[in-house]
Amino acid sequence: MNPWINIALSDYEGHMALPTIGQAAMLAEAFRKAVATTQPRTVALLGCAGGNGLDALCGGNVERIVCVDINRDYLAVLQQRYQAKLANLACHACELEVFRSPAPVDLVFGGLVFEYVRLEEAVESVALLLKPGGDFHALLQLPAEGLTTVSPSPYAEALASVGVFFRYVDANEFIRLALKHGLLLMGRQLVELPSGKSFAVVRFRRARQPGSP
Repeated sequence: MNPWINIALSDYEGHMALPTIGQAAMLAEAFRKAVATTQPRTVALLGCAGGNGLDALCGGNVERIVCVDINRDYLAVLQQRYQAKLANLACHACELEVFRSPAPVDLVFGGLVFEYVRLEEAVESVALLLKPGGDFHALLQLPAEGLTTVSPSPYAEALASVGVFFRYVDANEFIRLALKHGLLLMGRQLVELPSGKSFAVVRFRRARQPGSP
């Protein structure tokens, strides 16, 4: 069973927001950049927790927002926070690997979620969720010698079970799977935090038709 089902949102958000961790701000900024770069009308946010950067869409022109997370309690809080600010907000509590939407979107963003899923099934779900010509931005944690997967903090004990479940995603393997499922590599960027941890933002686009850019 995925341990994120049993992690309190207050522990997750408290840990991520610590200045020594810095990952809440990093996720929000990566999502903001993805939105600013692609100017989507429809968006899917994977591993959304209680928001993870959704403020970037407030006051914008996005017509539909799909939020996916395995923890129903997280989604309940997200709806309380954003349903009055964001129109056409749809929340789905399920594994990413099995999520299907009848209406694809312009932008899919997944940050620090692929480390906890069955990778190829999750990448296939993303490909099916994208419109032809749509963009996919993934933020992946990179291995760092001498650093634990869950950084020391007052919340580390509460998050210990997810640290055991965590698996690094090889960026090259991720790209290979994306290509296999019809996604074209558009670029990658390294993000480094003062904690010493580093991350890759990998950008893809779904081909408009077979063989086309």
